[in-house]
Amino acid sequence: PLAEIQVVGEMFYKKSFEALREELKTEGNTEHIVEVELRNDPDNEYSDSGKAVAVYIRNNKVGHVPEWLAPKVFDQLEPEGGTVSLGARLYLDDAIARPQKNSVTLIRESRLLVQ
Repeated sequence: PLAEIQVVGEMFYKKSFEALREELKTEGNTEHIVEVELRNDPDNEYSDSGKAVAVYIRNNKVGHVPEWLAPKVFDQLEPEGGTVSLGARLYLDDAIARPQKNSVTLIRESRLLVQ
């Protein structure tokens, strides 16, 4: 079973990472353990399966579950109202870095049963 899941698409959510940097009072180059919310995103036009799952931290969209795994996660979230909260590692790159390499890694636990 997967112990961690690397979120994808972070580069498209620069404003979200700027907001998190401000909320967490850091200039960056820091790692934080945070709670994320996974939300089914069935209207995502970039999902081949039509079962995209968006990742939010403090109501800021920061990326998606990888497409190869999204349908399994989507189906698991659907009976729960389309959302679940999990722990994650958030890396905030330095505020002046170009390009920025922010990242989010989900920590799989019993609330998310994917192989």
